[in-house]
Amino acid sequence: IKKYNMITTRRRVTFNLSNFITELSVCLEGRPEEIDDVVQTYKDFLSHISDELRVKVMAYMDERPEVKSNNVLKSYISACYK
Repeated sequence: IKKYNMITTRRRVTFNLSNFITELSVCLEGRPEEIDDVVQTYKDFLSHISDELRVKVMAYMDERPEVKSNNVLKSYISACYK
């Protein structure tokens, strides 16, 4: 019987919130067919972070000037939290 040692590695995933807001804004202005994919990347990011960090990210996003001034953008972002 052969036994193999399992090597566990962790991958660092980076997600740029500013780039996400920009990309979503561009999609809302002229590329509606890409909205679902862009929103899904944010949902995926949220699903891979701790609850503590998720609360901080949500608060940060709610305070972004681009989000505060654009109700459509805000609605798409808020929908990711449900």
